[in-house]
Amino acid sequence: MAESVSQKTRLKWLDEFRGLTIISMVFYHAMWDLVFLYGRQAQWYVSDAGYIWQQSICMSFILISGFCYHMDKKPVKRGLLISFWGIVISIVTAIAEPSAIIIFGILTFYGATILLTTLLNKLLLKVSPILGMIISILLFVITKKVSYGYLSLGNIRILDLPSYLYRNYLTTFFGFMHQGFYSSDYFPIIPWIFLFLTGYFFYRIWENSRLKGMDIKRSTFLSVLGKHSLLIYIIHQPILSLLFMLVF
Repeated sequence: MAESVSQKTRLKWLDEFRGLTIISMVFYHAMWDLVFLYGRQAQWYVSDAGYIWQQSICMSFILISGFCYHMDKKPVKRGLLISFWGIVISIVTAIAEPSAIIIFGILTFYGATILLTTLLNKLLLKVSPILGMIISILLFVITKKVSYGYLSLGNIRILDLPSYLYRNYLTTFFGFMHQGFYSSDYFPIIPWIFLFLTGYFFYRIWENSRLKGMDIKRSTFLSVLGKHSLLIYIIHQPILSLLFMLVF
């Protein structure tokens, strides 16, 4: 979702993939409003099918953001800007819709992860991209259930984590969710930073491969949406809310 690709290095396939994902996200959130705010029945949406849909959206955005990190000439500025919007969304949801409050949502995650990656960038650049990508994928899989108190490999529970890690909002921010915490959009640093780093290392593999080409920007509907994904993310929910208010 973070629009970090400069005009000179825009990749049409990247913008179009991001644009397709932003469309999927808007429809997913529209369904969320219908089901949880307006009481419409959609059993498939609260089943595994809805979960897979949601995961496909967030995983796509996070992978793209990690891939695009290298194209950003001012990552600190972007990280701070996205963090600011994450705070704004938390405040707005707390006031406008407390039952759907967003704390440590996707924008907060993006902003913090960009800043953390910038801090560690010199060290990360020393890691072999293939090895880094493999390790990142493995860590993402193993820590996917860390918020629930354990490490796992698929459905196999391999290690219970100590309860003292799950104490407060700070630990929750990093992925160790304390009891009673609620957010309608929760993306902690762990495990999602490892998916971001998967995209980060994949870019380096792509950059050194024959897959890389000039592939400069072109104007298509999807690529236009992709270029403005952050703006669309910020305004799409108020627009959906207005539309549903008018309808219902």
